[in-house]
Parts: sequence; structure tokens; C-alpha cells
Amino acid sequence: MHASLPRLKLILLLVVIGSTAFISDRLLSIIDLPSLDNYANQPIPGYINKDNTPNNNQITDIGATLGRVLFYDKKLSTSNTIACATCHQQEFAFSDPAILSTGVNGTTDRHSMRLVNARFANEDNFFWDERANSLEEQTTQPIQDHSEMGFSGANGAPGIDSLLRKMEETTYYADLFTAMFGDATITEQRMQLAMAQFIRSIQSFDAKFDAGLAQVGNLNQPFPNFTPQENTGKNLFLAPPQFNGAGQRVGGGLGCQGCHAAPEFDINPNSGNNGLIVSTTGAPDPTNTRSPSLRDIFNANGDLNSPLMHIGSAPGGGVFDFNDALDHYNVIPNNVPNLDPRLRPNGNPQRLNITAQERQNITAFMHTLSGTNVYTDLRWSDPFDANGNLTVVNAPQAYVMADIRVLLEGPFNPANNLMNDDLRSDNELPANEPYTGLGFIQVNNPGGETIVDATVFNTTGPNAILDWVFVDLCDKNDPTNIIATRSALLKRNGRVVDTDGVSLLRFDNVGPDDYYVGIRHRNHLRVHSANTIGLSTTINGVVDFIRNVNPIATPGNQNTVGNRLVLWSGDGSYDNAIDAADRSATWNLRNTGGYLEADVNMDGFCDAEDRSITWNNRNKTGM
Repeated sequence: MHASLPRLKLILLLVVIGSTAFISDRLLSIIDLPSLDNYANQPIPGYINKDNTPNNNQITDIGATLGRVLFYDKKLSTSNTIACATCHQQEFAFSDPAILSTGVNGTTDRHSMRLVNARFANEDNFFWDERANSLEEQTTQPIQDHSEMGFSGANGAPGIDSLLRKMEETTYYADLFTAMFGDATITEQRMQLAMAQFIRSIQSFDAKFDAGLAQVGNLNQPFPNFTPQENTGKNLFLAPPQFNGAGQRVGGGLGCQGCHAAPEFDINPNSGNNGLIVSTTGAPDPTNTRSPSLRDIFNANGDLNSPLMHIGSAPGGGVFDFNDALDHYNVIPNNVPNLDPRLRPNGNPQRLNITAQERQNITAFMHTLSGTNVYTDLRWSDPFDANGNLTVVNAPQAYVMADIRVLLEGPFNPANNLMNDDLRSDNELPANEPYTGLGFIQVNNPGGETIVDATVFNTTGPNAILDWVFVDLCDKNDPTNIIATRSALLKRNGRVVDTDGVSLLRFDNVGPDDYYVGIRHRNHLRVHSANTIGLSTTINGVVDFIRNVNPIATPGNQNTVGNRLVLWSGDGSYDNAIDAADRSATWNLRNTGGYLEADVNMDGFCDAEDRSITWNNRNKTGM
């Protein structure tokens, strides 16, 4: 291993005792979220034109990384012993060398299809019988299959909801889902999106065929890097056969290109049955019209990666290999329902009459379609250690954004619907939030917010800063349970912004959810929304306490001035109630200037007007 290897690292713990170094029996697997493998921008040859990736699920590094973890996680089975990768193994081009794969409650009904280059096709239905309308839809069906991974909800087995709860208790999923989706919520749809991204990322374009096509740029030209036998086999693959009236081939090629077109070698979406209609149980199974890409049928050593066809077993027993496939297409059976018309020339099942030499030639060509990297690339390998452990480091911080509007009665001017910013213009505003010093309780936040720089207070006009406010988020199930607080800046026009004076307010360490939103000022009473408000990493709406867009829990806890709602002024003792203590504060600080809680109209001076406001608003309480 060295620095150029993919950054999704497998770190071997080396323990040195004396002069002896040995590898720990625990292989620690780490995903470093800021340094993910490159899945999104892998090089793709210019001659590859087919792509079934939907616009709403383009491959991303974090999406494919989460998909990789899901793909290899045995916890996604009821027995904690089976993963998607159990039946789709990297060393066999993401297939299974067994004829049928073993699940938690038996075996699969069909052979496990190779997944290499699943993205590069016009066909976007999946499974042999195309019952899944997309790769996304396909990914969670094996998880919910009673035989395969067990979360079927049938015969006493748990359903998918049980799996989701199980995953919610797994630490690394909270970090990974948050990194991909902005919050830790786990749903089946989100699982599907991530796993589909990972599977589509598995690609193989380093075969001898790719090198040859890159040299000449034309499928029909001889490839300089091919042997004569391989070029002859290529021609057999590409050229259509010539049939007589009885369906007997009398010339031309084998016609493989008609259903498995190069250079992707994917299945034509309009293909019918290939004539092999028997199931693994011997019963009829005529619904299979899908196949994987023909790339990497063989591995780099020339060995068959896995059995072919949906049944996996040859008619005479054993593994269905490439010779068996040639035998099948050489003599298509009679009376096959849903048979592809291309296999019934002139109304008769085809007879290709493949010679022994043609068999050798086409086999040699098929070997040129196998690469090497797909079998060893770490980005597609098992991210878990030998004990099933996985660690996510440098996880992104959960957060939500809030666009809040509020007006304070004290400085509000109904003539222009703006608040006066005398404290700012008199250079009285503190660079640090005042609420921690006043004894306000900080929740899920250390407090101590500071303006980004002094120029924040230089802005004039409606966007000028007039003071700090204190904002809180409350539990959606209990508006009295404050779960996060922030000090923020308030503009003259009522907009609440972060410490740079521009950005909307951000709450760290809380995830997207529904919240009751509360706000108060050091000498104005607190209000909170009557209903929960959905907050996320993007702004979906405004929390507006000015125009009754977001009504407060108790309407009387706001005053109306002109046509605007404002917070009650007069809480000079900042105890969320306007009472005798506040009137005493305005009297004790009479004729005093500065940044004062008793200056309830916020003009920088404590005088008779402040005492009048406090008297007029007596006995008001905040929420």
C-alpha cells in the first residue's frame, strides 16, 4: 500500500514487540469522509455511449461509498451472515462461482448475475426476468427476499422496517447517511440510491479489446493487438448469420452482435427469451429476457468467472460454461414461448452449424473482453475488517439553516417599518454576544459567538445590524424542551443573520427535522412558533414573526404596531417578564448612556421614554 492507492483505506495495525513486527489480528477499516475514493469521475472510453444512470441519481463519491458499505454489510441480513457481496464477489466479476447462491433460508431461484458494467446499457430493467424497473428498485429486493437475506416480513420473519431500525443503531450509518443526504434518516429509498450508485460505479474497460478498439477506432477493422484467431472470432461475433429457408446457417457470422452489441456488449432491451426456458427446479421458466454484459465472462487467467445463464447448470450436469452456451445457440429448441425473433429465422429455430474452428475462434475473442483492474481495485473491495468492524472518521457536522424574521418594539419605527440602529451608529454594539454574560443558558452550543470582523457593523440602511438576539430550537414533541441555542445578529429590516452579518443562521450539531422556533432579545420578551417548522440544510421557507406567517403559540405575547407584529419591550432585567424589577432598572440607570439592558427603546440612553415603555407594558410575560 502507498499514498496513491484509493483513500478509502484499509489500515493494518502493526504491533512491534522488540525487533519483531507483526500484523494485528484485527484489520481496522476506516472511511475518511473528506478523502473519498474517486467514483464520480472515473475515466470512461469515448466509444462507450450507453448509460442507464437516471438524472436524479448520478454517481457521487459519498453516494457510492455509502453504497459500498451497504453492499458488503452482513448486518443487512436477518442472520448477520449474508451480504449482497456474498453472492456478487469481486474476485469473480461480482458474481458467484456457485450455480445457486446460498441465503439465510435456502438458495436463490436463479444464478447470481454478474454486475460488471451494469451501468453501460440501454436496458434499465434488472433481474433475469426484468421484474425491477430500475437498478435502484432492484437493490433492496434481495434484502427482502425470504430465502436470500431474510427481511421478507413473511413466515414470521422481520420486514424492512426492522432492518431500518437495526441500521439506526449502527454508528457508521448515521455518519454516512448524514454525509450523503444531510441528515441521518435511513429509508429504503435512500439505501436504493446509494447501492445503485456503487453498482453503477463498477466498471471494466482495461481489456485487450479496449486497447485494440482505441488503436483503430472501428469495430470492423482488424485490431493490431489481436491474434488472427481473435480477429476472426471478433468478425464471427459482429457479423450477422446468413440462413436458408429452413433456419440453417449457410454463411456469415454468428450474429451475437444482434442482441449483445459491442462495444458495451449489453443486452438489447427489446430481446425476447433466448430459448432456455427451464428453471433450476425443472419447471418452465420462460420469462427470462435479461442478461448481464458479456464482458468479464472469463477472468484474466482465462478461467470462467461463474456459471452462465439464469440456471447456471448445464443440461448434462455441472456448470453451464461457454461451450454449453455455444451448444445452446447452435441448436435452438422448438416450441419456445416468447422466443426472440432473431433466433427464429424464416420462422424456424436457428441452426448455426458452428464448426470446431469457429468455436475456438469465438472463444478466443470472448477472452479479449476481460480486464484486470475490476478484480483488485480497492474502491470496490470489502470495507469491513475481518471482524465486521468499520470506522468513519472526520464525519461532517450535522446542521440546519434558519431564515428568521422578527421586529423589536423598542426601536421599531412604524413610519418606515424599520428598527432604529442607534446603538450601532453610536459604536455601542459589542463584538461578542452578550447573552452568556447575562446568564442565558446555552444548549448544544458553547456560546461566545463573535462577529467575523469589525466591518460587519459598517453596513448602513435597512441591512444595518442593530443588536444581538437569542434564538432557540425546541423539540418537535415538546415546545418546552430546548435542544439548541444560538446568538445571532438582527438587521433593521428584521432579518436574523449569522455572525458575518450576511448569511442565514446556522445551527450546528442538530439534524434536519421539525422544530418549534423561539426568539428573544435581552430586553424584549421571548416568543416561539405555535407550530413546528421544518428546518434542513437548505432554506425551504421563512420563519416569519412579523406578518403572522408563523403564528406564535400565544398571540397576546406579541404587540401590534402599525401593521407589524413586534416583541414586547421593557424586560430590562432580562427575566422574560416585565415587572417592577424592570421599572426599577430604568429608574436606577436614568440619564445613563451606553449598551444597557434598561435602555428598552435601544437609543443608547436610559431616560423617561424607557420608563414609560416599561410601565405601559407592565405585567407582560414571555413564553
